[in-house]
Amino acid sequence: MAIALCLGTSAIWGSPAQAGDVTPGPIKTSSNFELTQLSIVQTVRDAGGKLVPAGEDKTMQVYHTARLSFDWKAPSPAKKGMSFTVSLPETLRGIVGKLTFEYTTCDITADGATMKCVLNDKADGLNQVSGHIDLALDVKKATREKTATVKIDGKAVPIDLPGPGGINPEPSKPTGTRKDGWQVTSDMKNRPNAVNWRIFFSGKTSYEIVDSRVGNNAFIRWWCVKGQDANVAEGRYGEGGVRPAGTLNVKKKSDGTSIANTDPMNRSGLLHEGIVITPPALDYACGIDIIDWDALSSGGVAVNKTDNTVIINGRQYGATAIRKQSGGGSDQGYPYPHIDIVKKDAAGNDANTDAVELAGKNLDAQGVGSTDLKFTVKNDSSVEDLKQVVVTDTTSGSGTVESMACTFPGEKAPTAGVYDAASKKWTVKWAASFANNPQLLKTGVSFPCTARLTGVTLDQVHTDNSTVAGIGAKTGTAVKDEDPYKAKVPPRPSIDIEKADESGRDADTAGESAMLPNGSTRLSFTVRNTSGEAEKNVVVKDVVAKGGKV
Repeated sequence: MAIALCLGTSAIWGSPAQAGDVTPGPIKTSSNFELTQLSIVQTVRDAGGKLVPAGEDKTMQVYHTARLSFDWKAPSPAKKGMSFTVSLPETLRGIVGKLTFEYTTCDITADGATMKCVLNDKADGLNQVSGHIDLALDVKKATREKTATVKIDGKAVPIDLPGPGGINPEPSKPTGTRKDGWQVTSDMKNRPNAVNWRIFFSGKTSYEIVDSRVGNNAFIRWWCVKGQDANVAEGRYGEGGVRPAGTLNVKKKSDGTSIANTDPMNRSGLLHEGIVITPPALDYACGIDIIDWDALSSGGVAVNKTDNTVIINGRQYGATAIRKQSGGGSDQGYPYPHIDIVKKDAAGNDANTDAVELAGKNLDAQGVGSTDLKFTVKNDSSVEDLKQVVVTDTTSGSGTVESMACTFPGEKAPTAGVYDAASKKWTVKWAASFANNPQLLKTGVSFPCTARLTGVTLDQVHTDNSTVAGIGAKTGTAVKDEDPYKAKVPPRPSIDIEKADESGRDADTAGESAMLPNGSTRLSFTVRNTSGEAEKNVVVKDVVAKGGKV
């Protein structure tokens, strides 16, 4: 057995805040996968990464996180390329990325709406391939529905939301000056380390802002909104909102140079150098977005947490951004129990496709063939011992298999087989493997069988098909294998000559002597190759034994 783990174990998820009721299933997919134990679990973290409840009533909330969990099982035997698809409702989106296990790869689409899980080549031919998946979710939209409808290969499956159900909208943030930060998940395949830092400020006529970010790989924009909190008006990055007032004045702190607000704009190191923002009036609330593509990496190595500070009018404000995981889980697969039989003749010929030609010492004076046969039976599985082992051999065509016997593991003497003449079949049964406390053919262990093949003639190709069967000692799975052996004999060279006179008389015995009135006749000879083999060096002679002349 092999078990593969992926990010998403307790080290990442911690304990769930509260789960909705489990939808036990099984949910049968169009490709015959089975999904069970589907549930949605809250996984809300604070700025320090600690898991906390989603709200006082434990209802899910927009911009919090969750996970969709379920068990899955593939049809057996598994085949490379088998897949199933999970589609999410618009209220939830998977965090873009990839979940990679030993036998399965799950890709989340760029919009986070769909996850497709595909079996890889390692799963091909395995038994009981199954696993568990925790798909990380962003909570995107509020709803009063108590369930989230997930589609499994297009089949709608309602799953209870945690707590009393529903999803609450994001609460209004306090007005005033502060800083927030979160990982940008809209393009995690290409931008896996991006963070959106957001600075809010209000109540002043001018703001001198210096941010701690040193890197040059960032986009920055700013805005001011009259008479309301900037966060409420603008919304999260990338979702639109009110744009800056035309009278907003932004200058470099160092030299007072005015800066245009082209959105988005690469302002490398601009905030680290410092800017001065003058809103149109005192009742304007303002904000700055910094999209930092590399915030969740250090020296080219991904990190799970990053901090950032900003100084606004001499006072420092900080924020922490936590890396969101795409999810995790595990999978496992089991090789099938298996048995193998190989049969060869005394010369080492397998002959399970084309017939081998018996020649030389394997032919008697009449051209009839024979040879010794050797069988090797092996439990070539690595997973399960076998019981109720039986070896058979059935003959067709010319020839007869004689004296078949097998020496089973742990036994010193061979066990003779039983022959059924009507079906031309030998059966050698390992009796000890059928006992109440059976002897077992252990994994990797083999035993030999022998037999004698005689009577192979020219008129028919010989075939004897050997089989071995057994049963898995634990699973009860039946296993079987077979290996035919084919043999023939070469044709014996032969030639024939026939002679007749012009009247067609054979006259090749004294009683058939022909009377020749004139004492002479014409003779004709017919020479025929009566074998199945071409002949060379052919010579025809005629010798007069008595009287007359040819």
